[in-house]
Amino acid sequence: MNIGYLFRLLLRAPQYAQKSKQAGDKRPVGTIKKEIVSVYRKYGIKASEYLSKGLGTLSDEERKEFLHKRSIQEENLKKYDENRRFLAKYSGLEWEKTRKKRRQRKNAYIKHYHMGKHCRVQYGVIFIAEHLHDGKLVIGDNVLFARDVDIDFTGDLVIGNGVSFAEGSKVLTHDHDFFGFYDDRELIPYATHRAHNTPLTVKDNVLIGARSIIMPGVTEIGENSIISAGSIVTKPVPANCVVSGNPAKIVSKIQVGSRVLQYHVD
Repeated sequence: MNIGYLFRLLLRAPQYAQKSKQAGDKRPVGTIKKEIVSVYRKYGIKASEYLSKGLGTLSDEERKEFLHKRSIQEENLKKYDENRRFLAKYSGLEWEKTRKKRRQRKNAYIKHYHMGKHCRVQYGVIFIAEHLHDGKLVIGDNVLFARDVDIDFTGDLVIGNGVSFAEGSKVLTHDHDFFGFYDDRELIPYATHRAHNTPLTVKDNVLIGARSIIMPGVTEIGENSIISAGSIVTKPVPANCVVSGNPAKIVSKIQVGSRVLQYHVD
């Protein structure tokens, strides 16, 4: 909260209240003044936005719904900023200098993202939920995230046990409208706020090869499967198979029981 702006708001609140009444707000001026100050302190909504959104002219239920959505956005923004600060601190190469620092980094990631037991995290690993979405991230035991792995959990991501993400692999769990849409006859290009979540589950004992990409819309990677290096996965992958290419296709089957779950030792 900007203290300077709050001080100016307190001085100008009567003027803003009058403007709200001119726009159709039927409540007493004193009530409007208190609300204008209150919504800024609680939700960060400045007087200009209060007036442009016409909050004073909304019904009590409409105003309550608007503020509830804003509260969720503010909470998700705090989580987003917190995650950015975490990644800025722990994802760099400075944590590669000693075994002790590598262990500290790994333990920090495990705690911050609530990972399962015996997970390993190398440098440059990114976990992020975009567009102020509170994506769900579940990570099982014995999961390896090699260097420069990029994990998007905007649309919810569940990772099973014994999964390995090789260096530079990438997971995407959301998409959006790149072609824009029309609003009051005006084309609004690149409507990034219209994100479409695409939940993904990666089952147990999956190997995801170096520089491979799991694209939005893929709902499941079946257990024991292998994603070959450099592959672009655009549709669900069945269990017990190897996929390769762009777009990735099944190139061979894995006999059930031929692969043994490998546990990573700290």
